[in-house]
Amino acid sequence: MGRLKEGLNSGVHELANEGTQVTDTAQQELRDAQESASKLDSLNCIDDDDQSASDGARSESQAIARETAENEVRNPTREIKSGFDSIKAESDTYATIEEQDAETASGMEGRYNSVGSSLASSFRNSMQEFIQISSEAQDTGNQLESVNGALASGIESSFG
Repeated sequence: MGRLKEGLNSGVHELANEGTQVTDTAQQELRDAQESASKLDSLNCIDDDDQSASDGARSESQAIARETAENEVRNPTREIKSGFDSIKAESDTYATIEEQDAETASGMEGRYNSVGSSLASSFRNSMQEFIQISSEAQDTGNQLESVNGALASGIESSFG
């Protein structure tokens, strides 16, 4: 694998690690929100003042949950997904160039035909590596977006 592909592949893995960190944070935030909501639900509000204070705390907690879901989960996930999309687009472009070069090389004539065939094979192998990187970037980005989107929704819905 050449330096360009290694760089793209490394980018996919770095973004995946960043995504894992966001997912870990989101899971902790969801646990915190659910535990806090459970505590609010278990309160025995004896009179109107207690109920009013409890309702105010729930409303304030809901606002915190929305802000947390957006700032700690959705925004970072969007940024990481954008990075995956960029790597996919770049890899797709290089795969197309490699495919065109393979076609050109396979057109070598006469005594040079075997050289052209060998070169075309090399370009096709390289094209497949770019396609694999593109696919990994797309799959990993989509999975991250799905998982973190569900976690963010869970955080937001914890307080009703």
